[in-house]
Amino acid sequence: MTSNNSNNDNNCNIVSTEINEITTTKPQDSIVIRTQSGIETISLEGLTPEQKQELKMKYASMAIETQDRVNRLASDVNALGASLNVMAKNTKDVAESGQSITITNTKEDNLGRTEVIMGTSDAAKSGKLTRSARGLKDNTTLWLGVVVLVIAIIALVVVKTQ
Repeated sequence: MTSNNSNNDNNCNIVSTEINEITTTKPQDSIVIRTQSGIETISLEGLTPEQKQELKMKYASMAIETQDRVNRLASDVNALGASLNVMAKNTKDVAESGQSITITNTKEDNLGRTEVIMGTSDAAKSGKLTRSARGLKDNTTLWLGVVVLVIAIIALVVVKTQ
């Protein structure tokens, strides 16, 4: 994934990853950063050797963090793909047997929030997830309690006015 090489003859430091390559061919001149979108050069003129080294270390650290994020995103994409394949196969198998099915899944990961609904039922065909499947709180009990409380208050008012 990452390699650090030092060459004492010309004081070269090279840090490379699959995404970024950071090279300082001459420490006193500049840092060259190669990315998928192109090449950038950062001048190191006027910096002390300590500042140059700190800057190189910062860019190397950023390259490692970027590669780590890419790896985590790739892992999440693969996991999502596997989950969707399993859900699609189960939906197909149940549909072929003539039964109705609804599969819902909500997932939050490095890709963001993914909401899936598959199936042959009317609920699946509507494409609408339930509140709980959307990650929202189910307020049914709360609303039932409010209705009971309102009925009790109305009953007390009616009894007192008689």
